[in-house]
Amino acid sequence: MLRQQQMLQITSLPTLLRLPNAEESLQYCRSIKIRRRTHWLIDPAQVSKLREWHEDPDAYPVLVAHCRGLHNVARDFSVELLDMIRESGVPTVWGLSNNASDEGISLVGLLLSLAMQALVLNPKVLSDGTISNYHFQQVSTEDQGFKLLGGCLSGLSKLYIIINMAVANAAVKYDERLASNFIQKFINLLLARPERGSS
Repeated sequence: MLRQQQMLQITSLPTLLRLPNAEESLQYCRSIKIRRRTHWLIDPAQVSKLREWHEDPDAYPVLVAHCRGLHNVARDFSVELLDMIRESGVPTVWGLSNNASDEGISLVGLLLSLAMQALVLNPKVLSDGTISNYHFQQVSTEDQGFKLLGGCLSGLSKLYIIINMAVANAAVKYDERLASNFIQKFINLLLARPERGSS
């Protein structure tokens, strides 16, 4: 009961209410893909790479699967990859491009969205005191966002994080240096996890 109250308090925070809803973004991307009647099959080499990484208990905690092409092709690739992973039952969080909200989201907003999704998958961090309403309220910088996300991921042995880089690029106003810095901080977060090798 207490955990539900804490979750309700967090989801009611004005900062989170302004963020794009992850499930709605996925539905939007899926509907655009269907409307265009495209079926972008994931490159078999990428599927093989993903499968090998998924099955290797000593795998490096970051895998980059990519799709080169137009924005729509990359978005379709992200949707297909996300659907494939979710079907396997492994917990997954994501940041997808839905055009309407890309320009308005910041890296802090993206991190808050990922943290909230991780919290829904891992609510025990509320019970053990790792995360609280206070932690979400205090996030105003990228580093604080990464710290919060790390706390929400605490104890998860395996999780996929899918980020369509169009969202991150829009958040940094297409500055390659800032985008690269963001990716490096993500890698550092995953490498620092005690569960390393199975995330």
